[in-house]
Amino acid sequence: MKPVVLAAVALVLVSPSFAQYSARSLTRKIVPQQQQPAQPARPAPQAVPAQQAPPRQLTPQEEAKAQIQKDKNDVKQFDFYKRRAEEGSDDAQYQLGLRYLSGKGTDKNEKQGREWLAKAAKQGHAQATKKLAELGPEPASAPAAAAAPSAQAKK
Repeated sequence: MKPVVLAAVALVLVSPSFAQYSARSLTRKIVPQQQQPAQPARPAPQAVPAQQAPPRQLTPQEEAKAQIQKDKNDVKQFDFYKRRAEEGSDDAQYQLGLRYLSGKGTDKNEKQGREWLAKAAKQGHAQATKKLAELGPEPASAPAAAAAPSAQAKK
């Protein structure tokens, strides 16, 4: 058995087909290719400003359809921010507060807007703190303002 194995190994090593893939033949330097003569430089093509046609005016039906789609997107975004805000995201609380203040995707509600901004500010959201400062102190509601003087009068 040993002589057969030795003979097979000897044949493989002596065989010329394997010699062509030796490490020496695979790593020898490649002859550099001849360089083509340099062509004279051509001037760069001038960029022609694209003339865009002004956007066409939408028909009233198209405008109504676009507005409906925008309103649907606003409601979806509002729902998304509300879900995230209830989970505790300070940025979502800030965005939800802004949406309540502007009425984007929901009915305008300044009280809820301030509440959500206060929650975001409490978590350290800088923009919420700034927005609350811009809004100023919460306006006293009419029944609360009327009750306050009568409470002071009793003292």
